[in-house]
Amino acid sequence: MYQNITPLNPVCGNSHETAQSRRVVISHNMDKALKEVFDYSYRDYILSWYGNLSRDEGQLYHLLLEDFWEIARQLRHRLSHVDVVKVVCHDVVRTLLTHFCDLKAANARHEEQPRPFVLHTCLRNSNDEVRFLQTCSQVLVFCLLPSKDVQSVSLRTMLAEILTRKVLKPVVELLSNPDYINQMLLAQLEYREQMNEHHKRAYTYAPSYEEFIKLINSNSDVDFLKQLRYLVLKYSTTIAVNYYTIPR
Repeated sequence: MYQNITPLNPVCGNSHETAQSRRVVISHNMDKALKEVFDYSYRDYILSWYGNLSRDEGQLYHLLLEDFWEIARQLRHRLSHVDVVKVVCHDVVRTLLTHFCDLKAANARHEEQPRPFVLHTCLRNSNDEVRFLQTCSQVLVFCLLPSKDVQSVSLRTMLAEILTRKVLKPVVELLSNPDYINQMLLAQLEYREQMNEHHKRAYTYAPSYEEFIKLINSNSDVDFLKQLRYLVLKYSTTIAVNYYTIPR
């Protein structure tokens, strides 16, 4: 969403970042990505109107940023208790199996009596879907807000409504669009193909053994290093087999 956008400092006045925002919450890369999401969201949805009303020298930015990192920390803490293996290998698989079994039964042959495909109550119409997302948003806000803010009913209501209308609803509509999923998969496959071609050219044209080793030491792409290891083992095995099988 924010790709190919020039980084900016969304704070008016003092741009000194608090120590709270510099602490590693999840990982350096993830924290950097979250910080960019916060900065652009602040610029587009808050600073666009708040900047003309106040000259607080970035105080609101730092206050919101501190709460943002606290929310990220709470989310990370709660997700750390989730059994990822069970969710992915059991719950998701079982849910998908049930879904496709019901879908197959509902799409029975014309001469058979089709079984009705039962939808979740939130999928009956758009209003029910919004109400369900509002409930989810209220739970998220209550669980993730800092303790000093969670007591404010008006704040919880406002944030839950923003989360419903501006985040969850657009995300659900986007993920429900088959064309979007296909385009994302296609873009990812094309990107991986381009990166593989780039890395292949990089180690193919290494002028010397020293440059080849330097290429390995300076690269942090795990996929590239795995592919390189596979190719080294492949060619080493081929050379060894040829060496011992050629008559002397």
